[in-house]
Amino acid sequence: MYFEDCTSPSVQLMERFLKIAEKAGIVAVHCYAGLGRTGTLISAFLIKHTDFTALEAVAWLRILRPGSVIGRQQDFLQQHEQLLKKAGRQK
Repeated sequence: MYFEDCTSPSVQLMERFLKIAEKAGIVAVHCYAGLGRTGTLISAFLIKHTDFTALEAVAWLRILRPGSVIGRQQDFLQQHEQLLKKAGRQK
């Protein structure tokens, strides 16, 4: 699954990733540096499947992997937080 470095995925790509991750149970996620794109998709999963808000998911990742999720990716997660939370409640 590919999207440009330092950008956010499309909603469709994010939803596709989430379906794959949910079905597989265990997945490895990694982009070139393992920070921005990786952190964005992992944060989306955390938002959908935990009580984390977008900011809490990003903060948790930054504790584990400093530099994770750049500004516009964080904005993307905040913009889609309610969509992810709603999808998580429907399961």
